[in-house]
Amino acid sequence: MIVLYIIYALIGIGIIIFIHEAGHFLAAKKVGVRVERFAVGFDPSIRGRPLRLCAFKRGETEYIVGLIPFGGYVKMAGETLIAGDGEGAPDELTSKSVGARALVFAAGAIMNILSAILFFILAFTLGVSFVESEIGGTVKGGPAWKAGLMPADKVVSIDGEPIVDYTELRISEATADGPLQIVYERDGETRSTTVTPKFNAIQGIQEIGVTPPISPIVAEPPAESPAAKAGVRTGDRIVGLKVSDLEFPELAVRGLLDVVHELHLVQQQPIELGIERDGQRLWLSMPARVLAEGEPIPGIGVNLSSPFGSGNAVRALRPGSAAAQAGLLRPGDLVREVNGEPIHNVTWMEISRRIKDQQENLTLTVLSTDDSREVVVSSRDLLAWVLSGDIAWSMYSTRVGPVDSDTSLQSEDRIVSVGDQPCFTPAELKDLVSSRTGSEELIRVLRDDEIVTQTISHAALESLAKNAKMAFQPIYGVIRGGPAEKVGIEAGATILALGGQPVESWSGLQEAAQTQPVGTSVSVRWLTAAGEEREGELNTGFQLLDPFGIRPSDLKKTLVKVGVLEACQVGFARTIVVGEWVFLTLRSLIKREVSAKNLTGPVGITHLLTKISEQKSLGTLLYFLALISVNLGLLNLMPFPVLDGGHLLFLLIELVKGKPVDVRIQEWATNIAFFLILALAIFVTVNDVARLFQ
Repeated sequence: MIVLYIIYALIGIGIIIFIHEAGHFLAAKKVGVRVERFAVGFDPSIRGRPLRLCAFKRGETEYIVGLIPFGGYVKMAGETLIAGDGEGAPDELTSKSVGARALVFAAGAIMNILSAILFFILAFTLGVSFVESEIGGTVKGGPAWKAGLMPADKVVSIDGEPIVDYTELRISEATADGPLQIVYERDGETRSTTVTPKFNAIQGIQEIGVTPPISPIVAEPPAESPAAKAGVRTGDRIVGLKVSDLEFPELAVRGLLDVVHELHLVQQQPIELGIERDGQRLWLSMPARVLAEGEPIPGIGVNLSSPFGSGNAVRALRPGSAAAQAGLLRPGDLVREVNGEPIHNVTWMEISRRIKDQQENLTLTVLSTDDSREVVVSSRDLLAWVLSGDIAWSMYSTRVGPVDSDTSLQSEDRIVSVGDQPCFTPAELKDLVSSRTGSEELIRVLRDDEIVTQTISHAALESLAKNAKMAFQPIYGVIRGGPAEKVGIEAGATILALGGQPVESWSGLQEAAQTQPVGTSVSVRWLTAAGEEREGELNTGFQLLDPFGIRPSDLKKTLVKVGVLEACQVGFARTIVVGEWVFLTLRSLIKREVSAKNLTGPVGITHLLTKISEQKSLGTLLYFLALISVNLGLLNLMPFPVLDGGHLLFLLIELVKGKPVDVRIQEWATNIAFFLILALAIFVTVNDVARLFQ
């Protein structure tokens, strides 16, 4: 079937190219220019034989279907660089007026835009499937999180412009000039907030830190998986989760799947999945999937982090959240113990392990920058805060390096705050120091689980910031049955060395593990949570497993289908909106708000259309063909030599000057443009291939 979908994609691209070239062809015929060749696809020659699927001649024109589908061309009589010299035959392009030639060059883009309107009308008449403008999750500490947005919030408008689907949200954040005014719905209530996008260097784009919504409808589970054995069926709706009789608070589907994934990796406990089927709520029991002997696992079998965050220090609380409103914890707090038992990561797993009764209260021993106190909180509330991401957890991970003789600080101290400002990383410490102007500063450090306060000179503080290092954090979780667990490493331990290489960071651990051949026995040295140093031998592994076989069917989508008359209105409006997107994106590329690595070429477009073809929705396929057609049309009008817009620019100069642009200038500009276009084509193709492998 995948081959068939690829063929559909190529046919779709061929249709768009055919429409573009047909525009040039029809315009040339209209103004009386002889068309010698009309090709859909390219047909370069190899050893004198052109690569063609077929070719035939009708009248004065040879019609060709080339073997290379990404392109096409129209060869017109008298098509030379010296346009309008008046010396050509009557049916050659060079003999035509500026207006006639402009029509010929612009006609391809005009046809693309007109066809896009038609495609949009047909698409909305048949029905288009959009990813809902709902927030599936937020990045803790990100702009959306700080603005109080939560999973399941439905975005209604941004800066007064209605938002219909998730793509519009993404484009709005990527092309924003400043803060965005977002109106959203939560529990039937309309609210608003202001969010300022932040540039994501990895993605190369401005973001507010949200993820798309996942459908609660499950796909068919793999045969012999725990989900299949438990009776999960295609079309079941996920509505709840129980672990060891502990029923989890209501979560977005992404959160539930993250819980299931972590359970499989770290605890391997049986679960009960709450599903809705035919209007009834059922609980299906699933045994833990046991690792087969020799089954590959990630790295050395330790969890580096959690989607819910890890650490025992409160970096921030989501504004307006239940955790913030309770007022029990505040930024900078360090949770040392839960019910008298030390805790290094305040995770849902650690909390659930300590819960005997869902109605019980938990006592947290908390260190802050200025006191130590006990906080009593409902176990269910704390679990809900952690799972919903209301609290951004972190570690005090700035380790004091070499110290000056005039301080009593020790090299293993971890910096908690400078003045009244919490400090979590060396970068934050440098920023704090640069903003301070006093001769002395109050600094607090964590030493042997106690807060130590000292006043040091500003010069000593600057030296401290220069020498500070990132402290390696304790392990979040250990994969059951994996190499680390077999050798005795437990959650809360700190890896000191692997294969004889000292480890000082997560990236260092990953690098050390990746340099070892899979299955090789290597030495490991670690510090237990109790502070005892140990050594052992373990085998390295790789890759991740499929937990339980619970799979969402798709992203959460909605079908937009309207009558013919309304579809005409929507089709025109959508064409204008997409045109605005194109220009906003170009502006953002120029302003470097969007990285060029987000550009997509023929390979990426083919892959996109292939995935859309798999949905078996003609309306959705037509919608995306319309998007591509608008992009092709407008980009071809850019005033860049080689493109249609470049020809139009030369014609405009000719109209103003009264004579054609000098041939040498045209040749020089065209040759440079050709190589730039070629370089761009190679660049976007590399991008597309890289994304496919990712």
